[in-house]
Amino acid sequence: MVYLNFCLPESLIDNGRGSSNEHWGYRMRDALLTREDSNVILTDWSGGAFESYGQSTGNARLVGAQIAELIKFIIKRNGDSKDLANRFYLIGFSLGAQITGYAGSRLRQEGMKLSRITGKIRKGVSLDRQLVASVVIKPHM
Repeated sequence: MVYLNFCLPESLIDNGRGSSNEHWGYRMRDALLTREDSNVILTDWSGGAFESYGQSTGNARLVGAQIAELIKFIIKRNGDSKDLANRFYLIGFSLGAQITGYAGSRLRQEGMKLSRITGKIRKGVSLDRQLVASVVIKPHM
């Protein structure tokens, strides 16, 4: 069982297509924990990320929906106020960046707004422009 201290900020890190958290995800987690005391959640969708590009992009939408459900579950267990979504900071690389956008979009449809989303897209990756335009990305303070 995992226990989160909901008094601390929540960060969720998502890997991209063809990768797992073994390399950059753990380093990112350590850097976030060095910067501030927080809860850091690493997602691992490598089972769906190592497929063909077309299949991986389809899997990304499902993973985004699952992340949104995880955030809603955590919120429900900690007061059940939609305002608690602003405690979450999502970080993604490559398709992981799109996943965080999908999660944010899904939560926004339910009246929840995340604190921040940071996404790094590799050059040449095709984007869902309608979704990207709907996601507000705040600069790091």
